[in-house]
Amino acid sequence: MAVIRAFRHEVKGHGTRHSTDVDCLYFHFLDTGGSRVLQLSTLGSDQRQSQPKVSQTFQIGAEGAAELRQILDRTFPGIRPGPGEEPAEPPRGASPTPSVVEPEDPIDRFIDRAGLDKVDDLSTEGSRAQRRVVARDDRPYAGGDWYIVDFTNLQALRYADVELDLRSAPPAYQRAAVIVNDVSEDLQEFLVRAHADVIRLADLGLTARHRRGLVSEAVVGTSHVSSRELVAPPQIPATFHETEQLLRSEVYLAQKARAGRATVDDAVVRGVVNAVVRTGWSGSIMTVEREAGLAPGALRPMLPLLRRLLNVDGYETLALRDGGVLAIDENLLRQQFGLVSPAQPEGDRL
Repeated sequence: MAVIRAFRHEVKGHGTRHSTDVDCLYFHFLDTGGSRVLQLSTLGSDQRQSQPKVSQTFQIGAEGAAELRQILDRTFPGIRPGPGEEPAEPPRGASPTPSVVEPEDPIDRFIDRAGLDKVDDLSTEGSRAQRRVVARDDRPYAGGDWYIVDFTNLQALRYADVELDLRSAPPAYQRAAVIVNDVSEDLQEFLVRAHADVIRLADLGLTARHRRGLVSEAVVGTSHVSSRELVAPPQIPATFHETEQLLRSEVYLAQKARAGRATVDDAVVRGVVNAVVRTGWSGSIMTVEREAGLAPGALRPMLPLLRRLLNVDGYETLALRDGGVLAIDENLLRQQFGLVSPAQPEGDRL
């Protein structure tokens, strides 16, 4: 039993209708202060063995009822009064309510729907995000600062992109939202663990035509940043062409000899390296296992052995980051093992 204090718009569109229908009792009364309160009580399902009894009770005051009415009007705009009810007449002299045109920019639409106030546009320098904004919810108890990042300019969102922007977030924000075209299940799980809401374009009523070419000019100091100035992410190769060089390199063979019997097969190293490359040089353990063709749960026990082979002189070429994200530093991999790309002349070897 509780009195509803405030409503918050959770901007998500992937709910599932509950399978059980129940009845709801309602009545209203005056509290000790003379304020009217509406009480709603749901009964148990028809499948219950015993007689129907109240399972949950909520109460709403006048302010909460006014807010709920606005929510219902926005959610069911075509609803008509029930039998015997008259539609509410607008005050005399009031002009008809104009139709609301929602912003086309994903962050602006999120802010509008969630009832937030924009505080600042942040610089996107060093970030692959299209836009980064701080917004504020001024309601007591339920409010706070939001950090909102728009990644809809990217066709493929990577762990490295998300981690960078979460690490560079402004201090003291209470909630975060990441707006994307779509996201893999394991990356969404990572974002949820990082306390960030995942908002898809479809949740905002935006379609695939907004994925590229939508101009979102954010004022950053005296300059403007446009999503059209951002280039599409590079295509990730299906395999890392230098993997065979790695397995034949003197440094790798020395690392393998030093490890002795406590090592893993070259086929596993090849599969894991190629799998991490395909996920954009970083990915969850679950994703890397799947891409490498390993059984679920097989990779984590191998990580100490893999790191012993690939981490030379204490440098973290292969690292396990927070949230179970496995990452390879491409520059370190090339430098430590002397790898040369197919298009790179021998004289330009790192």
